[in-house]
Amino acid sequence: MKALSFLLIFVFLAACAKAPKNPETCTFIQSSNNYFNIQDNSDSPGRAYNVFCKKVLVFGLVVYGTCEVTDDDLLHAANV
Repeated sequence: MKALSFLLIFVFLAACAKAPKNPETCTFIQSSNNYFNIQDNSDSPGRAYNVFCKKVLVFGLVVYGTCEVTDDDLLHAANV
């Protein structure tokens, strides 16, 4: 049981160590047709969130997106 717990801790720490130190950057389009606006993730709350380059604030909750997520899909998720 101890070996399993050490293995899980090691895997968790190894996964966190691979996260980038600075938030990634990407381009996105601001549209006035939506209720929500896409923002850059320059004020990332932690290293684990640095893989995301854009976000949408939805009533105090944050929906994050990577560079591969289209702006339309991110806004759709925010509207849902």
